[in-house]
Amino acid sequence: MLINRFLLIPILIFFISCNKKDNNIKILKENNSEGYCSSIEDAIKSPFKVLKLNLSNHSLIKLSPLIFQFKNLTFLNLDDNKLTGLNRAIGKLNKLEILTVTSNLIGKLPDEIGNLKNLKKLNLENNQLTMLPNGVTRLQNLQVLKLGSNKLSKLSDNFINLQNLKSVSLGNNRFQEFPKSLYFISNLNRLSLNSNQIKEIPKEIGNLIHLQLFSLSSNQLDKIPTEFWNLKQLRDLSLDNNKLKKIPSDIGLLQELFLLELSKNNISEIPKEIGMLRNLSYLILDSNQIKELPEEICNLTNLEKLYLSNNKLTRLPEKIYKLKELRIIGLGGNPIPKEEIERIKKALPNCRVVF
Repeated sequence: MLINRFLLIPILIFFISCNKKDNNIKILKENNSEGYCSSIEDAIKSPFKVLKLNLSNHSLIKLSPLIFQFKNLTFLNLDDNKLTGLNRAIGKLNKLEILTVTSNLIGKLPDEIGNLKNLKKLNLENNQLTMLPNGVTRLQNLQVLKLGSNKLSKLSDNFINLQNLKSVSLGNNRFQEFPKSLYFISNLNRLSLNSNQIKEIPKEIGNLIHLQLFSLSSNQLDKIPTEFWNLKQLRDLSLDNNKLKKIPSDIGLLQELFLLELSKNNISEIPKEIGMLRNLSYLILDSNQIKELPEEICNLTNLEKLYLSNNKLTRLPEKIYKLKELRIIGLGGNPIPKEEIERIKKALPNCRVVF
């Protein structure tokens, strides 16, 4: 019995660790890797062997100059501290590939950040940035740039230099216009500008033909330009919480779409071309002015979730039974009679119908 108890200990530890947040699990894995340290005290014992340094949630007000002795650092995590800026010496860590400084109080970055020539990922979300130094535009190996939840209102024209960028997050800032310099970063495949004050999608959006994820949720859009339909690789499109009144028939051109989020607009009609989106799994149309759905929506045989709450629907298409993969349909807040509700339930026996 004693042996069995000892055998239980590692099993219990495993299950406890599985309940931790994803971020903590990643840190745990890194902690077992060679060259990883989670304190200055440990790192300074062998400064040239330190490759990854995690100082997140250390209540740091400023960076210790000792950090700049770790010349071989490739990963530096400074998340969840109280930093108001970064030391100019940050540019000396020229082997850095990942720098993450989220949830601090940073209002300004040193231009020397541009010396980090090997940097591939820069995460500065949830700070107080109002502008970026020109040095950021010298990071020509940068692939991922996260700047959400700051106070940015524009990007430098020199952002055009960052041709290796693949993912840019600018949500929850103060942009009133679509940043022009992004038009010409042709390798972008993920772009998020949600929760800004953008009123128009420029026609130059059509240049970004490799986009797979695009979010302009919670802005002030009232139309979609024709050039937008050039983005034929899009898989995830979120335009919810805007002022859109119609979905153009060209929506049918985006045949790689997996998720389409258009809730909280003023849409009154769904074009029949929606039925061409055969890869669509998630269709979210809550809180619009929709009175009926086209029969062609029944061609979406891969659809798993369909949200239609808070519209003006009184019935669903006759062939709704064709949506055999549908697992949930939201219909609350529509004036649908009881007889129609019963018909829907019988037509979709494997689907949870939510009223």
